[in-house]
Amino acid sequence: MAYFAGYIDADGCLRFAAGTPRIEVGGLQPFVLRELAACFGGTVRLRNATPRPFWSWGVAGAQAHAAIGRLLPYLRVKAGQARLVLAACRLPPGSRRDSVVAEIRALKRVHYHE
Repeated sequence: MAYFAGYIDADGCLRFAAGTPRIEVGGLQPFVLRELAACFGGTVRLRNATPRPFWSWGVAGAQAHAAIGRLLPYLRVKAGQARLVLAACRLPPGSRRDSVVAEIRALKRVHYHE
């Protein structure tokens, strides 16, 4: 789990869209993406074959919710986003959930400093 969390911290995207949690990761090598799919479900796709192959893995819904729960203890960079995605899952549609989703988006606009 720690390895997968590190991979997602570095190259992944956690979000809550269309009323469901989602995880997406992309890369040039499909090996780890296939391992993520074997562990959590979801789909690995070839997104672009030229000039270099680019692969992506994505999972949504209950599978993404379960994956985030398992990964959360090991996430560092995206731990805040993960907590908010899980919080959004517990809220009914409306202004409170919209506010949590806005917080998730805001965390994606982090400016890194030394």
